[in-house]
Amino acid sequence: MKKDNLIINIGRQKGSGGHYVAEMVAGKLSIPCYDEEAFIKETAKRYKQAEAAVTRQDEKRPAHPYYFAGQSVPAEIFNQQSKLIRELSMQSDCVFVGHCADYVLKDFENTVNIFITAPLGDRIARVARREEISISKAERLIKDTDHERAGYYQFYTQQRWADCQNFHLCIDTSQLGLEESAELIYHFIKHRKKDIEI
Repeated sequence: MKKDNLIINIGRQKGSGGHYVAEMVAGKLSIPCYDEEAFIKETAKRYKQAEAAVTRQDEKRPAHPYYFAGQSVPAEIFNQQSKLIRELSMQSDCVFVGHCADYVLKDFENTVNIFITAPLGDRIARVARREEISISKAERLIKDTDHERAGYYQFYTQQRWADCQNFHLCIDTSQLGLEESAELIYHFIKHRKKDIEI
């Protein structure tokens, strides 16, 4: 178990393509990528909760927390996910998508924190196409999701979500496209971590 594994933390705006970029980066490096689905499944298993219950709280600021065995469920889910992030980061090099991983692993030396963004219009078009919904519904979904992510991040870290000062690299995917954005991240990591075999 090592604390010096290469850990890539990728935050993203809804519809920016950040999840897809994260998967491509992980593929280029031949390392696992832990995303929303992975977090929900593992947290539900560990906390003995239905996946639907975990999904309702995942990356959302607790508005009206409910309690289980004397503990706030949203806070306990965050604690479980933070523990999971630390455990997985000790096992091998990996990519984490969201979930305040950059903050949870702030004391780890070999982390690369990246934020993926894109203009609102591009994000609306991508979400509308992917989800097969109207432009107005896509815009509402994006704004609601980003609002929830921002509140979640600020609540648990006391820091502002999407603040460029918290990241080593911020990328607008509209400038390069998703594939080239992943390639840029790969070369950034390779250059920054010359002492690590990639």
